[in-house]
Amino acid sequence: MATVRVDDPPGMNILGLFLASALRRNLAGKASGRGLRGTLAIEADGMRAAIRFEEDGATVTRREEPARATVTGPLPLLVKAVVRPTPFLLLRLRVRGSRIFALRALGLLKP
Repeated sequence: MATVRVDDPPGMNILGLFLASALRRNLAGKASGRGLRGTLAIEADGMRAAIRFEEDGATVTRREEPARATVTGPLPLLVKAVVRPTPFLLLRLRVRGSRIFALRALGLLKP
């Protein structure tokens, strides 16, 4: 069973807590997060959080680390893109790195 950890929970920002909650809900009962490996960094409204996908689950952190993909944009647009990923919304978000990895990882954040 996949586990979701939060580095320094008392110091985590709202974005990181939202990501951890969504991952806990969507990774429940799955062995490895659909085969994702690497780090997705998300920057929204001055907050930054990273999700490190590992063999046994995922870790949400605020630490700076190399990311396989980085998604940047306003928080309301990010939420809309996660809830209903349309090409128009995804084009308005700035994605650096592997777009395919970013889309697969964002798919695990649906509410």
